Amino acid sequence: MRLLDKLRWIRRARKRHPPDVAEQAGETGEIQASRIIENLRLALPVRCFRALRVPKTSEKGKHEIDFLVASPFALVALEVKHWGGDVEMVGTSKWRQVSSSGEIRIHEDPLARNRTKLCDLLAYLQKNGAPLRTGLAHSLLVLTNDRVDLGTMVANEEGVVRTRDLESALRGLLAPCRLSGFRLLLVRLGLCRLEAPIRDLEGMVRVIERLPTWDRVELFGDALLRGDVQNRGLVLHDGSTITRRETVEIRIEIPRSLWTLLRRPSAHWKDSDGRRRRAALRLPQQIELKLGGRNEVRSIPIEHVQRVTFGWRDESYYDLERPALRSYRPGMRFAGTIAGITEFGVFVNLDGHRDGLVHVSTLRRRRMSPTDYAVGEPLTVRVQATAIRKGKETIDLELSE
Repeated sequence: MRLLDKLRWIRRARKRHPPDVAEQAGETGEIQASRIIENLRLALPVRCFRALRVPKTSEKGKHEIDFLVASPFALVALEVKHWGGDVEMVGTSKWRQVSSSGEIRIHEDPLARNRTKLCDLLAYLQKNGAPLRTGLAHSLLVLTNDRVDLGTMVANEEGVVRTRDLESALRGLLAPCRLSGFRLLLVRLGLCRLEAPIRDLEGMVRVIERLPTWDRVELFGDALLRGDVQNRGLVLHDGSTITRRETVEIRIEIPRSLWTLLRRPSAHWKDSDGRRRRAALRLPQQIELKLGGRNEVRSIPIEHVQRVTFGWRDESYYDLERPALRSYRPGMRFAGTIAGITEFGVFVNLDGHRDGLVHVSTLRRRRMSPTDYAVGEPLTVRVQATAIRKGKETIDLELSE
């Protein structure tokens, strides 16, 4: 890159993207709720999940559950709102919010929407072999802004709680009073068995952990975008790609001043083995992000990005009808296409449903390397083995004769 091109690049990279006010308010409310839940985890045997995306049962698409808290006694879905002003119920399915400036906003009943999300979650658990009785699932709407005034009908609605009452409400659902603090301590230490309605909590947790969250793209200037990253990953200078399969988070280092003029744009990440990695990025490139809750794909130049966090790694969520892992038996041959290239091997799409990995050690035995291949190139492979590693279904491949 010539000096003049580098100066133009730095000028574009220094553009600041301020955070969205509504996004900041929502984040503030979720942080408050998160702190209370974290304190609760110190005292109770609970598991917490944030921003889970649950498949809808009646139509295509996904719901987002702000928080899901599970214990051996119950499952609680939390919808968090940081609304201010006056909130009143209008009719049977609408809530009206009047802000301090007099602005009027009409919302769909958030408590009813959260109950719908919870019902779809139960359907998902049932479908994936972790059924749960309806009576053990609860819905709460958490209002975190102290400067919100609730109308009589909203205040009396079952399931609506303020921040100050959240901990006691969760305790009442997740740890019935018949379970003393001393016995809870024994349970956490493994010295006492807990006879509870949800007998296989860990099995249910494993199913829940397959659900994705939003991908997050943080821009220079603190703006945060949530959605689905459409790219297979970020392209490095050598032509390889970092994808969600290899890491959860990628930090982008971009020169933004004359003092960093000699630095090359680079990516920093932890690989699947936990090793810290760093490599130069290919320029130019963009991140294609389908914004959460909106049918809009935004192209983000890489020079504006500070961090990319992948919200999911198990692609089976997006292809529920694909064949089961056990149907890919060792010895089966596939005329597949290369779906991704990394330094530790080549990912091959077998049949339009699943990808498998030809490890770099297998390629070396043929005097080949990942750089000898290109994405989209046809490749005939044979299934070597299947496994579940760290909760992820994997298929190991070898080159077919």
